[in-house]
Amino acid sequence: MIELAPGMYNAYANLGASLENLGRMNEAEKAQRNALKIKETPRALNNMGSVLLMERRFADALPYLQRAATLTPNEYVVLLNLADAERLIGHAKEARVNYRKAMDLSLSELTQSPGSGFARAF
Repeated sequence: MIELAPGMYNAYANLGASLENLGRMNEAEKAQRNALKIKETPRALNNMGSVLLMERRFADALPYLQRAATLTPNEYVVLLNLADAERLIGHAKEARVNYRKAMDLSLSELTQSPGSGFARAF
């Protein structure tokens, strides 16, 4: 897909997520950076933050996750990742606030869609 349409940020974001799932963090980070060069989206920012969290680069992950949360303040997955980064760098107060927001949003989604396995995971 990337060879056929190198300007599609989603292709890089999907590749990066797949590489992250395989534990290939250096390649995942490169793919996410390519996605962000093409277009800064909340998804690409969250994915980049997630890769950096997995690499234990918590402080590096924080600005990506903060930006993603600013762009999508009602996305519980983003807030959960942000809270993880905050907790891991010692910002417990901020982490608690974002964990609470993430939990409230996921519970709200479950109320609307009781069968949502994704929301149940959180």
